[in-house]
Amino acid sequence: MSQEIRTDLERAATYRFLALLFGPPSDELRDELTSLAEVVAPSLREDATAVAAATSKELQGLYHQLLGASGRVPDGESAYDDNSAAGRGPLVADVAGFYRAFAFPAEPPNTPDHIGHELDFLAWLAMKSAYARHEGLDEQREIVEAARASFLRDHLGRWAITFLERLALAGEGTHYEAVAALVSRTLRELEGAETFARPSRRTKLPLLDDSEDVSACG
Repeated sequence: MSQEIRTDLERAATYRFLALLFGPPSDELRDELTSLAEVVAPSLREDATAVAAATSKELQGLYHQLLGASGRVPDGESAYDDNSAAGRGPLVADVAGFYRAFAFPAEPPNTPDHIGHELDFLAWLAMKSAYARHEGLDEQREIVEAARASFLRDHLGRWAITFLERLALAGEGTHYEAVAALVSRTLRELEGAETFARPSRRTKLPLLDDSEDVSACG
C-alpha cells in the first residue's frame, strides 16, 4: 500500500471518528469510537482514545441539553448562515447536491447540513480518493479532491470553528468541551488553520438562556 493511500485511509477514519462524536452517546458508540481511535491520524490517537473511553449512555442528558433539535448550540450549518432572506433552503440544497454527486447516504433524522453529516462526507470522499489511487483513476481522484476543497471552502470551513467554540463554552468542564477541543485541533491539523480562518456567515448567534429548562428536551 502506498503512503498516499495510507494517508487517505487515515483521513477517512479520522473524519468518521469526528462525525460520530456528534451522535447520541451510547455504549455501542463508545465501542465504535474506540476501534476507530486505533486507526486515526497517529498524532491524534492518544486524545481520541481518551474521548472515546469517556463516551457512554450516561451522557445522553448532557447531549440533549447541548446539541440536537432542542440543544443550546445549533449543530447545523444553516443556523450560522447570514443569508436569512433566502431561508435555509438554498444552503441545505447545495450541501445535499454535494452528497448526491458522490452517492453519500446522509441518513435522517439529521438534516444534510448537520455537523456529523458534513464531517462524515469528508470521510466518504477520503475513501473515494483512496480507491481512485489504488485503481490508478487519476481523473476521478482529481474530481474528488476538487469537491473536497470546494466543500471545505463553501461549507464546513465557514462555520465549524464558530460552532466548536460555542460548544466548548456551553459545555465548559464537561465531555463536550473535550470533544470540541479535539475536533477543532484535528480539523486544523488535517486541513490547515487557514481553511477555518474565514468568518462564519453569521457572527451573532446567541446561546439559549441558561435559565431555560432544556434538560428534559430531545
